[in-house]
Amino acid sequence: MKTILNYFMICLLTICVLLPCKGYSERGIKRINKKSKQLALVIGNGSYETSPLKNPVNDANDIAKTLKDLGFDVIHKENANQKTMEKAIREFGKLLHEGGVGLFYFAGHGMQVKGRNYLIPIGAEIESESDIKYETVDAGLVLGKMEDADNDMNIVILDACRNNPFARSFRSNNQGLAKMDAPKGSLVAYATAPGAVAADGEKTRNGVYTKYLLKYMRFSELKIEEVMKKVRIEVMKETYDKQIPWESSSMTGDFYFVANPSSKGFKPIQTQLHDTGSNNSIEKEKYAISEKSTSFDQVKVRHILVKSKQKAKMVIEKLKQGKNFSKLAQEVSLCPSGKKGGDLGWFGRGKMVAEFEEAAFNLKEGQLSDIIKTNFGYHVIIVDDKK
Repeated sequence: MKTILNYFMICLLTICVLLPCKGYSERGIKRINKKSKQLALVIGNGSYETSPLKNPVNDANDIAKTLKDLGFDVIHKENANQKTMEKAIREFGKLLHEGGVGLFYFAGHGMQVKGRNYLIPIGAEIESESDIKYETVDAGLVLGKMEDADNDMNIVILDACRNNPFARSFRSNNQGLAKMDAPKGSLVAYATAPGAVAADGEKTRNGVYTKYLLKYMRFSELKIEEVMKKVRIEVMKETYDKQIPWESSSMTGDFYFVANPSSKGFKPIQTQLHDTGSNNSIEKEKYAISEKSTSFDQVKVRHILVKSKQKAKMVIEKLKQGKNFSKLAQEVSLCPSGKKGGDLGWFGRGKMVAEFEEAAFNLKEGQLSDIIKTNFGYHVIIVDDKK
């Protein structure tokens, strides 16, 4: 009898070890797929009375649109005051209790005081450091709501490291945001390193950081860590290492903004287009290019490489006048591909020089690019086909 009882106890202990405890959290451990609920809160503040910002509202609009395209349910606020921001964060936190992936994105002014990070709402009346906790939103509120929800995975993205517009009235001279440790199963991403300052785009629709985040979020089969790495490389390159994006992560699982193209239910996303004022479109009839599906993940590219910008302008002018692209490439292109009419063949996302890729995936079939400058010279490209 004693032997039987001992055997029973051993079996019971084995089952207890193998089965997860009721309170066990799998957050961040499994690969999150498109069947998981995905919820985002996106806020962009730019209309500050003191030191207004050009890009945050555009940044937030484009991030919200992209996340919706990628399957997220999105709560979107722009130029929000303190009450609106805090209410949205609490609503976001309640919805996260349903599980899945949570993503918080903020673009605007942010600052650190005594090691804590604060997001600046519109209408904040800040005369000294003591006003901060009463007039702003503590970034810790977002992390706290995420931790309370105990959902699968959380992502926080802060493009909020601009110069502190209230610095003159503060005792401390700390710049940027302070480091925040990512709670279990989450990732916190900053537009630049803790204590440093990020750039607001001067002549572009988006800030430097968000511009590249929008680009790489749409690349298929890139883990979020790979997305952030590519963004960091691009931002460092554009700012000559003055701005270095940074992340804190406690994720042990994998998250993909875009699933594997071969996955069931996957729909490649067309990169969002913004009118740049360019009018270099070739008539489709001239190249007999038909309209196809707007969903694509590869492009067929031809290009012409010349030494000077003036020469590139001449190339565009001749093409607009009806010159055959292949023949012109054979005549003037400095690249060996010129012999093949400038044909570079098919390229997938992530397989081209960054400057080429951004243009190629934004072009319509049969449409000319603007002039693209690389280390090799000046290029004009055209996309013949997409699939």
